[in-house]
Amino acid sequence: MKQLLEQKVVRSKSKIQIAIQVRSKLTNPDDLSKFSIVVFIPWRVNGNSVTILTGDGEFDQWKRCITWEMEHLPKGQSFMVSEIGRAHV
Repeated sequence: MKQLLEQKVVRSKSKIQIAIQVRSKLTNPDDLSKFSIVVFIPWRVNGNSVTILTGDGEFDQWKRCITWEMEHLPKGQSFMVSEIGRAHV
């Protein structure tokens, strides 16, 4: 299945924000189903400051990653996930 992934990272002196958009192409023969998006959080980000802004994700502080599970994404549709955290200073 073809899908389009777009990412955007915004950095300032004290914060890092990551957003990812997944889009199922209209030319796909079927919808996307049962997939995950995983974002690894850099060590320079304070793990205690990680906040999931959009999407129903889970942050695993030990693995330093956020996982979003998606059951179904109809073709031609998209959805976005994002998080923000504070950089160690």
